[in-house]
Amino acid sequence: MAHVIWDWNGTLMADFTLLLASANSTLARFGGGVLDVESYRSAFRRPINLFYMDLLGRNLSDSEWVELDQHFHEHYATNLHQVHLTDGAPELLASVQRAGNTQSVLSMWFEDQLVPFIESRGVGEHFVRVDGRPLDAPSGSKTPHLANHLQALVADGHEITEIVMIGDTVDDAEAAFANGIDVVLYAGGEFAADRLAATGAPVATSLSEALDLAGVRRH
Repeated sequence: MAHVIWDWNGTLMADFTLLLASANSTLARFGGGVLDVESYRSAFRRPINLFYMDLLGRNLSDSEWVELDQHFHEHYATNLHQVHLTDGAPELLASVQRAGNTQSVLSMWFEDQLVPFIESRGVGEHFVRVDGRPLDAPSGSKTPHLANHLQALVADGHEITEIVMIGDTVDDAEAAFANGIDVVLYAGGEFAADRLAATGAPVATSLSEALDLAGVRRH
């Protein structure tokens, strides 16, 4: 039996188109140019403020960063109703569960938004645990959040050697490596496939392929 830790945004939830639109709306407000898919995925990096400073070609004051961040999240939230799960995700989650495996979600999206969104899409029953980011938690590295998630899973009886994470960012790979678990990256989110491959983690072009690379059985 395996346990799969799924990332949410950009992995199970296909929100890249909305992220791109929100970024372009934000850049337009601050005098920036327009990004296409390739330029976004090539330029994206964290911390997010550095991403925008690179694109705008200047530093941002504290007040500008607050305004920029607020505009981005308002645009994203206003249009979130348009976002769907990644193609085939509900069926894959069900097939992983039918094969006797367990699954959970670890996301850097705020937990008070993450949990109701998962329930609204009818897939909450497939997860033994869902952890998002608390409102008062910093938006930095995913590594400590994964450590807490793993600690809870192990306390519930899961073997660390049977756990694999599937995500879509360099951050997911770094967090998995730091916590000593396997990871497969899905090239459907904010990073170009070559940047994901540079981490040394296996890279998939579909969620089905990601599960195959992770060696997770389905039924």
